[in-house]
Amino acid sequence: MPTERVSSCICETTIRKTKCKNSGINLQIWEGFVNWSVDVIKMKILTSIMLLGLIACGQSTTRPDSKTTLDTFQSKSSSHPDKVNVIENSKLYDSSIYQSYINAQLKAYLGKAFPGWTLPALNRWDTLWFNQYMTDSSLANYVSGDFDCDSKKDYGLIIVDNKGIIVAYAFLSTRSSFQAFKLEEFGKDNGEQIEIGLEVLKPGEYNYIDPDSDNNPPPVKIKCEAVQVIGFEKSAETYYWDKGKLKSIMTGD
Repeated sequence: MPTERVSSCICETTIRKTKCKNSGINLQIWEGFVNWSVDVIKMKILTSIMLLGLIACGQSTTRPDSKTTLDTFQSKSSSHPDKVNVIENSKLYDSSIYQSYINAQLKAYLGKAFPGWTLPALNRWDTLWFNQYMTDSSLANYVSGDFDCDSKKDYGLIIVDNKGIIVAYAFLSTRSSFQAFKLEEFGKDNGEQIEIGLEVLKPGEYNYIDPDSDNNPPPVKIKCEAVQVIGFEKSAETYYWDKGKLKSIMTGD
């Protein structure tokens, strides 16, 4: 009899140990499953954050590429794109912009030397063109620089004269006034969109085109800043100071 009790006790003990052992295995399996689930959730969260970051980067605001938005004459003014101001149409067509750009002394001179002169309304230029040639100190029809190397500020301006002709002028500063040089005439102002503009070229050597020759001549060296008259998507003529007078070369076609 005692022997049966001992055997029974051993059996129960063995069963208990077995049950404990199995419970330990089940607990380990459960803990492993929980840890795996947490890791999966973490990965999903990280993946979502990365996707949101990529979407945000893809939607960031970028400046439009001029090559894709403008099928136009490529201007040398792109050398200082940081100065370009893009303005809203409502402000673009406000002619008071002229008041903050055009030199007061030059306006006084024009009133005396060119009675009846006017400035074209700003909406006569395409918005894209006007924005492209607008900087802190210039507009599509107004530029400044030292065109004759005398350390005085000179100006280029497109105006409508008292006969209604659109004309581009260079105004070189003298001691107390200006000397006017007519650069080009563009015909009667018929109210259509204006497709010409001005910009300043820095001193340097420039290739140019000789329309009377099949071969282009050697580059010309320009010592002072020069005025370039641009026909949008057409041609460009550069006026530069040489030996006491303004000369011109075709720098675009």
